[in-house]
Amino acid sequence: RDIWPRTLVDFGVIGKYSIVNYILSKFEYIGYNYADLIVGSMKNLGAHLNTIDNSFKNKFLYIPMGYDIEKTNSFEKIPSEKFTIGYAGSIGKTNNLKLLLNAASLLKNNKKIEFKILGDGQFKEKLINEFKSLENVVFLKKVDKKYVHNFLINCDVLVSTWLDCDIYNFGISPNKWIDYMMAARPIIVPFNGYRNIIDDANCGEFIETNNPQLLADTILKYS
Repeated sequence: RDIWPRTLVDFGVIGKYSIVNYILSKFEYIGYNYADLIVGSMKNLGAHLNTIDNSFKNKFLYIPMGYDIEKTNSFEKIPSEKFTIGYAGSIGKTNNLKLLLNAASLLKNNKKIEFKILGDGQFKEKLINEFKSLENVVFLKKVDKKYVHNFLINCDVLVSTWLDCDIYNFGISPNKWIDYMMAARPIIVPFNGYRNIIDDANCGEFIETNNPQLLADTILKYS
């Protein structure tokens, strides 16, 4: 699901020229070299394999993320007068939730639009404190996975924000997108990497990331 050790390098966890990266890269090469098949949920993983050895991409098989429908609880649509923008998932560095909150700030005078963020993570308290003046944003506690679908179907549009990072050029396959798609709500994805799944299914749109005004305008369009 992720490219190791490059993910660690691109997000600054280890240095590109560190001994840890050198050792892990050797393990990566050995794994690919001796594998009969390399399965990945990132559609453009073959491009990464080609940077290591151009013979490896011939072993690559793309299989997108699946979904266990039996783990979805029965749901109830709760009527609301507000147009609700929803996010469900981790609240960490890579999730770039500050982008969504900056868009919410630009729309704070629009009384018909509200933002609901469900989840937990190391950046949650910091974001709550930084944007506590916004009356159109509600932070909700993390819930058991089986209740997430209930939250999603009670939103009108779902958002998945991302940082601008080179490693995303090989594609990503987050569980969040599958959950969002199962909720049958339009999905807005601020993302500069390799785009697929959302475009393939025509169930939303990708836009440039790190552009709060563009995100706010896109939300207005859907509302």
